[in-house]
Amino acid sequence: MAKKVRQHELRHIVAVSNNKGGAGKTSTVLNLASAIARRIEGYRVLVIDCDPQRNLSYFLGWDDRRELEGSPTLYTALCNEQQGLPVYHADNGLYFTPASVNLNGIDAILSLRPNPSKALAEVLQRPIDNRTDGNMLGDSVAKSFDFIFIDTQPAMSRMTYNAFYAADGYIIPTELEEASVKGMANIAVAASKVGNDTDHLAIHGILITKLDAKLRSAKLYEPQIRQSFRETFHTAIRRSKDIIESQALREDVFTSYGGGRAAEDYTALAKEYLKKFA
Repeated sequence: MAKKVRQHELRHIVAVSNNKGGAGKTSTVLNLASAIARRIEGYRVLVIDCDPQRNLSYFLGWDDRRELEGSPTLYTALCNEQQGLPVYHADNGLYFTPASVNLNGIDAILSLRPNPSKALAEVLQRPIDNRTDGNMLGDSVAKSFDFIFIDTQPAMSRMTYNAFYAADGYIIPTELEEASVKGMANIAVAASKVGNDTDHLAIHGILITKLDAKLRSAKLYEPQIRQSFRETFHTAIRRSKDIIESQALREDVFTSYGGGRAAEDYTALAKEYLKKFA
């Protein structure tokens, strides 16, 4: 019997954001996207790196020398209206659009546009610039991918707002400590304003990360978050060396530690997410 070919249908574009660094944004994008791509055979997932620190791009095998040699990045597409969204294929099966250090100066460029916060949304409407080797993608984002996850800066920058305006959903990862919880609240307020403006941005969930249930801060903040935000995922990502070590290897947790605690947690998160939003 011939193998059924999946017809890709873009379900959601999801911004992952917190106003504080170290809350687990990049880990969430990398490992949730990887879990979804592995969980359902044939799901095609794109991740977009909007952070000039470029950690997500590095974890997927990107080398800045490629940009110097002429390979386009997200920055290229934002600056050049003739440039489609550049899409590359990582060894772990994810598709990705890399960031550039030049995104540090993108605010000045976008401020000259009629809609400076909607530049990324406009890029996503253009034909894809397919930079993969032998992979058959459609001519548009909507015909090529089932899910898109966007990694943002740990700040309410122009690019963070661009991610919100391009998305229809958002996830806020948060540690169970004061600064991260405040960052979560700041993002929730900003995203709700964008949602009021666009009428299509909804919260997909609060994700508790780096959970250590023995800590007093965890016992204090977790009940508060779950009571205040009914959208909080049941799944929490426990503190694990697997995440740190897999990033050092520039891999997702499934590639490095497929049988470990982190892989178990992200698999559970993917199941929960797909049950709600697939």
